[in-house]
Amino acid sequence: MNNAEYLIKLKKLNELVIMHTNYASVMNEISASYEQHKAIGVPKNILCIGPSGVGKSTLVKQIVNKYKKEALIDTQMLPILIVATPSKPTIRNFAEAFLIALNDPMSSKGGAIEKTSRLNDLLKRKKVKMIIIDELQHFVEHGIGNALREMSDWLKSVSDQSGVSTILIGLEKCEEVFYSNEQIRRRFSQTIELKPFSIENTEDKTIFSSVIRELDNQIGLKNKIDLSEENIERLYYATNGLIDYLIKLLLGALEIAYKKNKKGIDIRLLETAFRSKIWRVCPNELNPFNTAFVPQKLDKPKMPFHVG
Repeated sequence: MNNAEYLIKLKKLNELVIMHTNYASVMNEISASYEQHKAIGVPKNILCIGPSGVGKSTLVKQIVNKYKKEALIDTQMLPILIVATPSKPTIRNFAEAFLIALNDPMSSKGGAIEKTSRLNDLLKRKKVKMIIIDELQHFVEHGIGNALREMSDWLKSVSDQSGVSTILIGLEKCEEVFYSNEQIRRRFSQTIELKPFSIENTEDKTIFSSVIRELDNQIGLKNKIDLSEENIERLYYATNGLIDYLIKLLLGALEIAYKKNKKGIDIRLLETAFRSKIWRVCPNELNPFNTAFVPQKLDKPKMPFHVG
């Protein structure tokens, strides 16, 4: 494999989207929300949750790409507005985040009321069909008591005034937003979850192994990864069933294979890739590809998949 071939494989693996069952189901629900508003003008609001690394960002990009052609037909139209929740949200900077996404040259001007008025006007003028609010967990992490309720009320108001489908995306803790405000809970009554892969049963293992095989096929080395039941479990523990980490691990293994002129990815390469790309200081007994590894999830404190 020469350098040009290596770079092509790298690009393909980075850009690959695998439409496994859960991912396809979530994407179809969000697409249905867009299509419903487009067809009959009735919004369908959804909360989409999932852990970090499960593919939420990829999902958002794919939804945007699916409908961006509509903006080519009507250049005044912005089909989908993507808004990133500020890391320390207030009503004022949340409204500003909307205005920045709407390309308002005066996004930093004015107070919360003025900004909110402008964003409501721009949403109508740009014919926005769907709002996707990402990283909603910041809402929960930094909103306390009355502040959280006030921001929830503001978000409900924007959703009501715009009349467009609104998708809220974030970590599982985002459901706390809904516990704090009954009205917003009613407006976002549908919750969908983008889940990590599992190995709990035969069907789950089959789905996970098929995803690994598809990624391996895209890598395209002569020798394929050995997907014995033991190796599937090792790959699961090494990635916690998260697609982002699976791709990161295989990209690391491909890099080593290229440098060593290997014809395939084996356990030794995966052991090295895990240490270099996922957990640099892991002891041998906690490296899923080392012979000393005792099967366990790596989600305890100071482990790579611990959630604080």
